[in-house]
Amino acid sequence: MTIMLPFISEQTTQRFGISEEWVGTAAGVLLGSFSIAEFFTGFLIGHIADKYGRKKLILFGLLTGSVCTAVYGLTDNFWIALASRTVSGLTNANIALTRAVCADITTGKARAIAFAYQSAAFSLSRAIASGVGGPLTALTIPLPYFEGNPFLLPCVVAAAFNLVTLVVSAPILPETYSPTVTHLSLKEGLHMIRHDKLIVKLLGTFSINAFCNGGLLAAYVLFFALKTSEHGLGFGPITTGIALFVFSVAGFVFQVSCFKSLVTSHSVVWIYKSGVLILGFSIVAMPLTGYIYQIFDVSTPSTVAIWSVLVIILGVTSVGWMVALSTLGSMQSNSVSSDRQGLVQGVNQSLSAGTRGLGPICVGFMFSISIAVVRSPLLEFVMLGIGYFLCFAIISSLTSGELQRTEGASVSDANNDNGKEEDELLIKKRQRMA
Repeated sequence: MTIMLPFISEQTTQRFGISEEWVGTAAGVLLGSFSIAEFFTGFLIGHIADKYGRKKLILFGLLTGSVCTAVYGLTDNFWIALASRTVSGLTNANIALTRAVCADITTGKARAIAFAYQSAAFSLSRAIASGVGGPLTALTIPLPYFEGNPFLLPCVVAAAFNLVTLVVSAPILPETYSPTVTHLSLKEGLHMIRHDKLIVKLLGTFSINAFCNGGLLAAYVLFFALKTSEHGLGFGPITTGIALFVFSVAGFVFQVSCFKSLVTSHSVVWIYKSGVLILGFSIVAMPLTGYIYQIFDVSTPSTVAIWSVLVIILGVTSVGWMVALSTLGSMQSNSVSSDRQGLVQGVNQSLSAGTRGLGPICVGFMFSISIAVVRSPLLEFVMLGIGYFLCFAIISSLTSGELQRTEGASVSDANNDNGKEEDELLIKKRQRMA
């Protein structure tokens, strides 16, 4: 998805023929469609992974992602582009599945570190994709389909990366999970999740956090591309790609250099709460950079004043994003037993994908309203800041027993006795019916 971020505003107008006043909404729909599609199938894919294993489903997701990305780059029809994003989302739950793989082979603090490195890997890929997505649109390829379509090359590159990852992973990626004999049905598993108060709280927090994260990237892209006369930054695809590259690299560097020492000296809950507070304040500060043009009486996006402030805000926001994402995933994974990892991660991806998909759509809608009414991109950033502060409030409400589970206490301890008893009752019921 991130390779399209630097050029999606231009693509919607130049390639799909969307009028200027609807660019924000159209871009938001395209960005959000993948995640909304995941909402409908993520929990089912997670359940299948608990029943048959993780590997085959991961490889299938890579294959469909490759094909759909190529179709997205080839078409000049908005609805076909939307369909390709939707199909890719329906058949892909690889974020949840790779988290389940990490959970299969780690526990406790080591799990938090593994999730941090996974987030760092995603950040690095986002940095590379964002960094090359814009410049690749400037290259001219004298071949059929590429001529007159500057947006095809970055999509082909992204599709090729997915395909290469599939070919390399097929022989070397191990299957990390062996299904249990007493594997619960989908209905029984969902029943367990619904009656686990801690998991419900974490799923709710993850969903709100995902809404804000999805909206944040869309808000950045729209704000970067907005005219300076409307208090945007006036960036083109290349400068937008550079800004997104800075955002991703900052998070990657922090994760690989500082997170391990941070998680050994502080609880994952404390780290998460700190991360969302950083996100809440920094996201609200972002649109203020648009006023630098007026304050310093400058008119070019390359000014030192703009980039000095922008790099600081992007770096701080990225650190908050990364630590919040990895610690919340670890908290959730620590709170469930191994035979529920796939289902819980799948349900989480369904819910968070749905809200993450709504994030760009709501941001795009709020952006259009904000520009039309107040002539400044403020409303969408305030909305996202409120969301991050709400996540802080939910996690602050956890009881002492729930906090112990999030830190990696055994899921068979007193804090999870109710869930275990329900498991046993359901299993016995099924045995009697047999």
